[in-house]
Amino acid sequence: MKNKFKVMGIIALTVLLVFSLVTCTDNGSTGGGGDKCKCNNPCLVVNCSCADCPGGIVDPGCECADPCIIADCECTDCPGGIIDPGCECADPCTITDCDCADCPGGIVDPGCECADPCIIADCDCADCPGGIVDPGCECADPCTIVDCDCADCPGNNNECEHIFSTIPATCTSSSIPGTCTREGCEVTNLEAVVPALNHTFSATTPATCTTASIPGTCTREGCDVTNPEAVVPALNHTFSATTPATCTTASVPGTCTREGCGVTNPEAVTPALNHTFSATIPATCATASIPGTCTREGCGVTNPEAVTPALNHTFSATTPATCTTASIPGTCTREGCGVTNPEAVVPALNHTFSTIPATCITASIPGICTREGCDVTNPEAVVPALNHSFSATIPATCITASIPGICTREGCEVTNPEAEPALGHDHVSSLICKRSGCDHQYALGDTGPAGGIIFYKDENGFKLYQGTNNDIASDTYTTAYYLEVWTGNEADYAPWSVPEVDVPAVIQLQGHDTALPEQWIGYGRRNTKIIVAAISGQSGRAAQLCDDARHSNLDDWFLPSVDEMNALVQSKIITTGGYYWTSTKRNSRDVWIQHFNGWDMTSDQGSYRGVRAVRAF
Repeated sequence: MKNKFKVMGIIALTVLLVFSLVTCTDNGSTGGGGDKCKCNNPCLVVNCSCADCPGGIVDPGCECADPCIIADCECTDCPGGIIDPGCECADPCTITDCDCADCPGGIVDPGCECADPCIIADCDCADCPGGIVDPGCECADPCTIVDCDCADCPGNNNECEHIFSTIPATCTSSSIPGTCTREGCEVTNLEAVVPALNHTFSATTPATCTTASIPGTCTREGCDVTNPEAVVPALNHTFSATTPATCTTASVPGTCTREGCGVTNPEAVTPALNHTFSATIPATCATASIPGTCTREGCGVTNPEAVTPALNHTFSATTPATCTTASIPGTCTREGCGVTNPEAVVPALNHTFSTIPATCITASIPGICTREGCDVTNPEAVVPALNHSFSATIPATCITASIPGICTREGCEVTNPEAEPALGHDHVSSLICKRSGCDHQYALGDTGPAGGIIFYKDENGFKLYQGTNNDIASDTYTTAYYLEVWTGNEADYAPWSVPEVDVPAVIQLQGHDTALPEQWIGYGRRNTKIIVAAISGQSGRAAQLCDDARHSNLDDWFLPSVDEMNALVQSKIITTGGYYWTSTKRNSRDVWIQHFNGWDMTSDQGSYRGVRAVRAF
């Protein structure tokens, strides 16, 4: 389509040229148009260059103000003008694919659909001063140049101008001026001489360390020459200094110092050199090796693989020690050594006897030597029984038994069988317990030291006559403070004496004559001893039963006097019914008895009454 438009444009231009190629006269009339041409030279637009005709349509020698119609121009030469269809400018139209609005004041391709088929649409002669109008445009004057006068074309005459065919200049060759193409004319266009334009090269890609430069090429249309002055070979690397390799480290190669490179020098890579060690002094039995050192300058490292500890001795067999002889040590078999094995020197081992040791209660059983090949019996292993070695016993106190010690020999836990029971309080002739650290006193109703019940207490003490002499003045006595009664009867029924016995020393007159001591407290023991002596040979009698009594391993029980029995009744400790014998007689035949409800009376010696023993301490 574009080529079609170009052809049509050329046809239109041809029409215009034909229409205007007439011989101009001095008065401005044309050879073909008569006096209609108002200029004395209706310059055609022939053989002009764009630079010659800014702003107009001119004869080749005419300097006008409008761009050329004819070609051989560059786009930059024709701003705002109409150009040869082959010249591609941004604006105006190249007479291709245009519309009337795109080309005001210019020549439009005939194929452009405008409101008027005129080259300049909707125009009249007044609209196109200085322009070329399509012959079909009805203007007041059909002149090619409208409303012009001869002043617009100074220096021109009525002769026809030359039409030159010039070959334009290139980068390397000057232009070749054309000669006039009019028939019979051979004039050369001297104004078309243009020197060679020279190349305009694109930017060159600079050379690097490893690549040559890439020269630019000429950017002028139709020229692809490469810039010969921009050819630069690869620059090669410029490396920084390399750190040399050592025994243990590889070299550190330098890097290219050229800006933007940084490549590492491949020829400077050297692996670690490894050590070169001097000779090692070998190890012996007693000394370690002395390793060599690296001989490389500046190193001095010791050979770690040559470190050998002392080899130690290799001893020949040792004759072992026995129970009675020492060992015979072996010697080192390593060449040049011969040292005797110091660790194999063992004195005689002595016997190892399997003796069963003595214990606390058994003697030892001597063993026989257990060492292989020896059966000697241990002569020193006869040990008698060791006996127990008891830890200290915590002594018994008045109220606690002793805590016996335990045998301290290993493996023996026997308790000391000689431990003591609780000692009981020691109130013999004492109101307060006489044992060290004890301040015990009995109260009425307490259990006494013999297991009886305390029924009488005299904090001042009373005389306890022993009945060693019928004459009371000559009788012995101790001081007592308490009376206790046994918890049960010696007999529920027993006679006092059968046959009756006269015991004058224990007679009390009727009416409890307090002047007679036989009834007093402290006289029951004396009375009992005298009665027992008087009824000697009689068994089962009240006084005899009490004198024979043994309670809590104590045998000082007696039949109470009438006052002692009365004190027992008054204490109300015993409430058993019935009458009980006393050791006080009323007369030679009768004896005082007492009921625990408080009654007292006499009974003959042969009667059967209750018997209850008491003791004083």
